[in-house]
Amino acid sequence: MPVVTESLVQLIAKQVDEKGLVVWYDPEQAYGEAATELTLPKTTVARYDSSFIKLRHEIDHLLNDGVVLNIAPLHELVPSWKEAKKYWTELIAGKHEWSSIGKQLRQKGLVK
Repeated sequence: MPVVTESLVQLIAKQVDEKGLVVWYDPEQAYGEAATELTLPKTTVARYDSSFIKLRHEIDHLLNDGVVLNIAPLHELVPSWKEAKKYWTELIAGKHEWSSIGKQLRQKGLVK
């Protein structure tokens, strides 16, 4: 792998780790080959292929944690919903690390 490509992949990996999501805009496709070869552990790499609607559909599940994970931090407001408390306990224990709420809790140091 060329040095520039390797540096680019390292930068993207760092941004994915820190932010959870990276949008790479390369209209000239100068790094098209690097994008094709890009693989990162525990990371979904979705590529634009002529349709933003198709791309959004492909990544929608990554942007939406689902109702129960979204409500989990508010479990005290819905005490009758036992699943919310259960998932909150799991989130702060480090489960569901793939979820955006799990990543936010980890960044804030709330994961035990």
